[in-house]
Amino acid sequence: MPYSMDGTDNGIRIKSMRGAGGLVENVRYTDITMKNVGNAIVLQLDYVDNNRPDFKGDPAKIPVIRNILLDHLTIEGARNAGIIHGLPDSPITNLTLQDITLTAEKDFDIRDAEKPVFERVTRTIKPGVAPARIPGEH
Repeated sequence: MPYSMDGTDNGIRIKSMRGAGGLVENVRYTDITMKNVGNAIVLQLDYVDNNRPDFKGDPAKIPVIRNILLDHLTIEGARNAGIIHGLPDSPITNLTLQDITLTAEKDFDIRDAEKPVFERVTRTIKPGVAPARIPGEH
């Protein structure tokens, strides 16, 4: 069944941070339409919790994101295509985006991650495609 979102701060989001993380793997998102979102796709292991900026947690807990499939997405008017941030000692691996049409002001920001596999992905990156203010933003 298709899923849609309009005006959210984030579309697809998986986040964690050193000291609190575990394993996220073998996840598939499919048949999603997004309009006017801040960040369409967020996979982030360097997350900082603004409510706990000094959080350290258990140093043995190093988060991992791998084997993620994003399939049949339509993204219109996003501020940012996405944030894909792993950690130097835990890069995000095996990310596949397929059958996606994306229009955003800024392209993906990728750090500490394997290059994603793009199959049948159309990206249109240009200023002015997102609303001046995303409806969910404060």
